[in-house]
Amino acid sequence: MDKLDEFKSFIKDKPYLANKVKDGTFTWQTLYETYDMFGPTHEFFKDENASSNETKNEENNEDTRASIPGSDTVGRFFKQLQKIDTKKISDGLENVKKIVGLIDEFRPNVTSSSKLATSRIKPFRKYND
Repeated sequence: MDKLDEFKSFIKDKPYLANKVKDGTFTWQTLYETYDMFGPTHEFFKDENASSNETKNEENNEDTRASIPGSDTVGRFFKQLQKIDTKKISDGLENVKKIVGLIDEFRPNVTSSSKLATSRIKPFRKYND
């Protein structure tokens, strides 16, 4: 069986892919090229509806855990922590670091000894002291 026949039988098992082609999300060419390059087990071919069903089951489990007193706030806290994208935070901190570096380049160099010298008040001297 050649690759095209394998692809046709693969598509028959995955009707949601045909629906995506009908919706205009993908073309048959895109699906075939992805199948050819990555194979039938690639993440691209996973059913989004099946994963959403798994998510609903997880939420139901969380609801039963939430019925335990005191675990509601802790559970919500950890759920919010999981949503944080550490990559975005890291990128943001790198940008701030670059900005501070640029500001430092334009700031005049001031050493600690010159700070002390300028901050001292010199006494007034008369010419005959």
